[in-house]
Amino acid sequence: MDNMDEATFKDKTKVKAKELLEKGKENTQKLRQNIQKSLEDPDNEKTYASLAYLPVLGVIICFLFKRKQKLTMIHAKNSAYVQIAFLGFLLGVWLLSNVPVISHILKAILFVPIITNALLYVGTIAFIATLGIGYFNASHGKIWVMPYLFEIMESYFNPKKKNSHEIQKSPEN
Repeated sequence: MDNMDEATFKDKTKVKAKELLEKGKENTQKLRQNIQKSLEDPDNEKTYASLAYLPVLGVIICFLFKRKQKLTMIHAKNSAYVQIAFLGFLLGVWLLSNVPVISHILKAILFVPIITNALLYVGTIAFIATLGIGYFNASHGKIWVMPYLFEIMESYFNPKKKNSHEIQKSPEN
């Protein structure tokens, strides 16, 4: 009798496992369809443009999934250029405090901690403020790029494009 209960229990368990597996497949399919609809929905353009200002990850997501949307790509490029410039700024501050000739001169006049700390604070605040301004404009559907930085970086990374300033002109703005 005990073996029969065990056999029916195994059968019921197998049936329940198959039901759960089918339900999981259905839920996965629904999730995949919802993600696909979200990616194809043009109304989400502002959301993805805003997401571009999430450091590193936001830019990657926009470049991978929203390459055909103009607003999103402009904000993704702008965000990437601002982040690259900030990394260059951090490298410059690091070199200022660690290159032997410069740092020894500045240490002799006791300026290294004061200058480098002040530069880091001001630079970080400027970086966060720039990302905040970009996020605000992207969430409102406005095209905004960092003045001068966008044109310089665009000419460096995309030299075939003669006048990158044209993309800033929009009837919405």
